[in-house]
Amino acid sequence: MLTLADDEVTRLNDVEPEEFGTIACVGAGTGLGQCFLVADHKTGEYRCFPSEGQHGEFGPRGAGSDELKLELLKYLKIKFSNAGNRISTERVVSGTGICNIYEFLAYKHPHEVDEEVHQLHNERPKDAGLIAMNATPGSLCEKTLKIFSDAYGAQCATFALYVQPFGGVYITGGVTKKMREWLLKEGSFMKAYYDKGRLTPVLHRVPLMIVNSDDMGQRGAHLRAVMLLKAEVELQAKRLFDALDVNNDGVLFLSELEGLFEMAGNKVGRRRHRLDMAARLMEELDSDKNGAVTFAEFMKGYNKLPTRMVSESAFLHDPNDPHHQAASMEMQELVSPPDRGNDPDSQAALAEELRKFQSKERRKAIDPFQDSHAPLFQTRLYKRLTDKDPAKEDSWLHRVYWVSNSGGINYHSVTEGKALQYIGPDRVADMIFTKIPDDKKSCKKHRFRIEPPPDEDNLSPPTEFAAPSQDVLELWMIELAALKKKAQEKRARK
Repeated sequence: MLTLADDEVTRLNDVEPEEFGTIACVGAGTGLGQCFLVADHKTGEYRCFPSEGQHGEFGPRGAGSDELKLELLKYLKIKFSNAGNRISTERVVSGTGICNIYEFLAYKHPHEVDEEVHQLHNERPKDAGLIAMNATPGSLCEKTLKIFSDAYGAQCATFALYVQPFGGVYITGGVTKKMREWLLKEGSFMKAYYDKGRLTPVLHRVPLMIVNSDDMGQRGAHLRAVMLLKAEVELQAKRLFDALDVNNDGVLFLSELEGLFEMAGNKVGRRRHRLDMAARLMEELDSDKNGAVTFAEFMKGYNKLPTRMVSESAFLHDPNDPHHQAASMEMQELVSPPDRGNDPDSQAALAEELRKFQSKERRKAIDPFQDSHAPLFQTRLYKRLTDKDPAKEDSWLHRVYWVSNSGGINYHSVTEGKALQYIGPDRVADMIFTKIPDDKKSCKKHRFRIEPPPDEDNLSPPTEFAAPSQDVLELWMIELAALKKKAQEKRARK
C-alpha cells in the first residue's frame, strides 16, 4: 500500500483514519480527478477504483436570495452547452474552472475589472495561477477564488457522502498544492465542506487531508510496477509449484522437491549433493514441520531457489506467450518475404493497410474546452468497426459524438483518451449521409452512414453508425442536414 508520512500531508481536522477504511482522493488540476480505494480486510492491500463523479452536475450554493452562483450556472450553460441542460462540476472546480469563474465575474462586473490583469488573462486564458497571484482583497480575482473554494469544498463533501471514506479524504492536484495556504486560511472551503445539513455528522467522522507532496504520479506508477512484478513472481511460483506437485494434492513432499533438483542435473552438483539440497530446501520451506509444504509456505521460500534454475525452467513460462515464441523463431521467419508487395493480392492488402493508417492518422486531436469545439448537439452513437461483422456486438464501438460550435463533427476516443475531429468544418459541405434500412444482418437498429469527402487526396471510407433510438436517429438526420446546408451557404458567400 502506498503510504504518506506525517509531514507529507496537512490535516484539516483531528479525525483519525479507521483501519481498513475506504479512502477517497480528489484532485483539482487542469481538470478534476476523483477515485476511491477499498481494502482487502485479510491482506490489508487496497484496490483503487476510478470515478467520473466530477462530471456530475454543478450545483450552485448560497443563501436563498443569493443569485450570483445561479447566474454563473446560466453563464456556463450558454458558454459550453448552447443554453443546454447541464454543466459539470469540473467546469468550476479545476484550473480551467477558476478561469471560467473569473470570466463570468468580469462579464458581470465590468467596472471592477483590473485592466492590466484582464489583459494578461486574455493572453493566457487558461492560467489559473495568474488569477491566484492577483487575488488582492476586494478584487475580482479574490472573489473568483472564494467561489472556487466554496465549490471545491462542497464537491469533496459530496464525494465523501457517496463512498463514506473513513480511511480519509486525500486532497491533491496541482491547483490544490498552489492554493494550499488559501484553502487553509480563507475559510470558504471548510465551511462548504461541512455544510451538508443533516448528513454533516457523517463528515465529522471522515479524516480530511491535503497532500503536500507533488510526486504522487511517479509514486503511483512505481507502486503499479511493484504490484505487477509481485503478481508475475507469484504466477511463476504457482506454475513451478503445480509442476512439482505430481500428485495434484496441493502440497509438496520431499520426493517431489528431489525431482526438482534431479531436473537440474549436474548444473547443481552430483546426485548425492542434489538430494542433500532438496532436504535442506524442504527444511527451509516446511515452516510448520509437518513434512508437507503448502503453496503459502512455498511462496515464502520461493526466493531461495537458484535464480538460473528458475529462469531456465520451461514450465515457468506460458507456452502461448508471443515473446517466448518469438525467441525460438528462425531468422527467416522474422523477416518479411522479399517478394511481398510484388503480386497484385499483396499490393492490394498493403494499400488497404495504408488507407486505414492514413484514415486513423488524419484524425486531429482537439481541445474540447475551447469554445469552437464545444457541443451544439451531442449524443452517444455506436460506430461500426471497419470490415467487422455487423451482427456481432463487439464490432461496434460506443462513443460520444457531437456537432461543434465551429460547424464540425467531433468525438471522444476512449482508447486514446482524447477528443478527436471526425470531419472538420471546412469539409462538412461535401459530406454524404444516408439512413440504412434495418435488416437481420445487423445487431443494431436505427443505422445511418456518413461518407466524408476526400482529404488531401486520401479517400475517406464511409462510416456506419447506429443511434440508440429512432428519435435520436431522426435528430441526427436533422442536424446533419442543417450542418451541411449552413456550410454550403457559407462557402457560396465566399
